[in-house]
Amino acid sequence: ELDHVDIFSSMEAIRDTFRKFVALIPKDGMLICAADSHEALSIAATANCPVETYAVVPDVSATDISAELAEAKWKVTNIEYQRSGRCRFDILCSGTLFLSGETLLSGPHNLANIAAAVAVAAARGIPANSIRLGLATFAGVKRRQEIRGLARGVFVIDDYAHHPTSVELTLEGLSHRFRGRRLIAVYEPRSATSRRKTFQSEFADAFALADAAIIGKPFGLEKIPVEDRFDPVRLALELHQRGTTAMHIEDVDEIVARTVEMVRPGDVVVVFSSGSFDGFHDALLAALGDAVIPARPEDMDAVRQLVHSLDLDSDDIGATDHPNYLILENETGFVGCIGLEIFNEEAVLRSLAVKHESRGVGYGWMLADTAIAIARFRGVKRLYLVTQGATDFFAEKHGFHVVEPSTVSEEIAASITFTSERSGTSVAMRLDL
Repeated sequence: ELDHVDIFSSMEAIRDTFRKFVALIPKDGMLICAADSHEALSIAATANCPVETYAVVPDVSATDISAELAEAKWKVTNIEYQRSGRCRFDILCSGTLFLSGETLLSGPHNLANIAAAVAVAAARGIPANSIRLGLATFAGVKRRQEIRGLARGVFVIDDYAHHPTSVELTLEGLSHRFRGRRLIAVYEPRSATSRRKTFQSEFADAFALADAAIIGKPFGLEKIPVEDRFDPVRLALELHQRGTTAMHIEDVDEIVARTVEMVRPGDVVVVFSSGSFDGFHDALLAALGDAVIPARPEDMDAVRQLVHSLDLDSDDIGATDHPNYLILENETGFVGCIGLEIFNEEAVLRSLAVKHESRGVGYGWMLADTAIAIARFRGVKRLYLVTQGATDFFAEKHGFHVVEPSTVSEEIAASITFTSERSGTSVAMRLDL
């Protein structure tokens, strides 16, 4: 599609770039092409290498699908969204079942990406079962449906989308991933394309999928000629006329305040920006209060000190372990943490710790509950922990049950976390997600 209009003056300029790209592929290479894109197919026809096509075809027996989709070598079909938010599907190769799998990713665009990735992996000789496991545990990339934190029962999600098609597909996907929850879109027109009126009407179609939308001030609008500028007021008005609660607010602090007033527990705030949005994500989490967020490298000294002060094992906690930790911050700053180490479809909770002066208000429950929610989001099916005196807490509050250590998988049993926290009085517990 037309995009990056500051670089490409027309669709023909984009086509020419893709033609040059395809010409670079050697004869012994391979081109994987979307069967539902006439533009892509026409350029793929010029390739000097083998071409394989892929498509999302929910019902391969349907009689109304196009010839291009029917002839695609790789098809994603039999798509079923689970109550958990995971998506089950089959992938066919030349009409034969190649694998049945699950993914945490949502939306038809991600299923199409999966088909393309499977085609590449299969071409490289990777076994189908290894591909299946990779798909089941892949949590996505930064700035694409990335969870920035959870506060007051509200998920705050960051997404880079700045093109109407990307916005529409992201909102559609999240409606499956967070079924039954309200989606609140907060949008900063920031990219060269989104600051121009090129897709003024198309953005209204895209954001209409949200339950509510706040449109911020376009970034650096003074660099765009007046006659070419995107109109955020018009977008808010068109959304309002379509039945989507919408408003245009320029000041970021005011957007934060209005969002806090608007949301309720269970809502999902999706922040669309190709930049920092003046720190909106962190400001919103702080304003909501008691935010549980992914730890940063600079947080790990405080994490290690807190865990050590409670006589929990902390020797192996370093700055590079931040991807395995969540921290809780209130108006005073850092008050607690919990570790979540993921091994494919299994994970271990560790290092649940709350500062002494912050106990008694439910922070431990909030940390554990959020870690479990994140584990589900990451596709974990079995969650383990080792505890000495909190079996009732984890059993009654979260549904864990005691298990015999001999039933634990080898990978979990061999993990440093699982072995270091076990003692003669400790108990192994598991939660089936």
